[in-house]
Amino acid sequence: MIEQYEKEANDDNIKQSLQEDLLHRNEFVLRFLRLLNSIDGPCTIAVDAPWGEGKTFLSGRCRCCLTLQMGSAVIRSWRKRNCRN
Repeated sequence: MIEQYEKEANDDNIKQSLQEDLLHRNEFVLRFLRLLNSIDGPCTIAVDAPWGEGKTFLSGRCRCCLTLQMGSAVIRSWRKRNCRN
């Protein structure tokens, strides 16, 4: 049986996950950031996945990388959705 492990998506855990990259997701983050940098003008991007699949960590990793690159970054994520599956 596979044990589920959950970490809070706070700044310290996000920085640690970037440094350790235990799940080898840094390459995806870099490709995603390259995609964002290639877009001209305003846009909206949706990241859709089931609960616990890493959406918050993805946005946190992107925010952390953008902050290091540009000095600041704002990523607005919905805290709660008002829709049904």
